[in-house]
Amino acid sequence: MQSLDRQTEVTILEQNRRLVVRILASLTIGNAAAIRTVVLSEWDESGELEEVILDLGHVQHMDSSGVGVLLELAHRAEKAGIPLRLCCLQESPRRLFDRTGLGGLFPIYGTLEDVMFHLPVP
Repeated sequence: MQSLDRQTEVTILEQNRRLVVRILASLTIGNAAAIRTVVLSEWDESGELEEVILDLGHVQHMDSSGVGVLLELAHRAEKAGIPLRLCCLQESPRRLFDRTGLGGLFPIYGTLEDVMFHLPVP
């Protein structure tokens, strides 16, 4: 299943029990709730998953609302017993993760291909 929600600028691909979410805009108070809703809806429709991957390559900025969405998704993944992996962090979100210690809460990968082969950022 692949879907694109133009209002929230998210593409989601479910394949082989893996949900790949590509966020195509900054993740801020202006769109965080809508993105959360779209992702959770697709997650519910996908059935049993082995992992969820968030591709943040187009996320130039993230505020506390965006961080809240990531933390909620991480909590849900933990309850489901599956990993939530992040990839393609841009400079500003990476600095936020480094300053706040959030980087230690998520497995972070350089590229989507690295996630597929589980090669963490050095």
